[in-house]
Amino acid sequence: MSPQTLSKTWRRVLAIGLVVTGLGLAVIVAVLPFMHAEAVKQNLAASREQLALEERLRRTPGAKTKSIRREVLIPGATEGLAGAELQRRVSELARASTLTLRSTQVAPAKREAELTAVSVDASIQGTIDGVRSLLYAIETGDPLLFAEGLSIRTIATPQAQQRPIMLDIKLKVRGYAVTN
Repeated sequence: MSPQTLSKTWRRVLAIGLVVTGLGLAVIVAVLPFMHAEAVKQNLAASREQLALEERLRRTPGAKTKSIRREVLIPGATEGLAGAELQRRVSELARASTLTLRSTQVAPAKREAELTAVSVDASIQGTIDGVRSLLYAIETGDPLLFAEGLSIRTIATPQAQQRPIMLDIKLKVRGYAVTN
């Protein structure tokens, strides 16, 4: 059935329907980024409030590190146990992000006030989607972790197949623990 075989009324109805559908899709495409930005803004505000609360607790005279919520700290009574827990956590997050963990190394711990900063250097391979997923998991999960250093290189492979580009990733992750 061609458009010329339809009556003039039906052609107008179809044209109006297409215009309304196009406008509806345009409105949806225009509104979605604003909705996402608002959700991110609310999440960021909640995180800032939590960090401000933790900072106030830490600075309060007589307040001890034990008053900080335990969920934000890496569990471990000693520097070695905290480092091993961080290493396990990074390995777990890498696997969950469909990345291949090549190696991890716990860096020497550093004392910062009443907390111990523990770090892990990781060598990982995977795709950009895996890297994005891993960084999101590190920065938003519990315990509170920070991606301190990131280096990404492409791995030279023949591009005959339509596969995602493989990346070689070097990542340094830092977290805090209360140790003796």
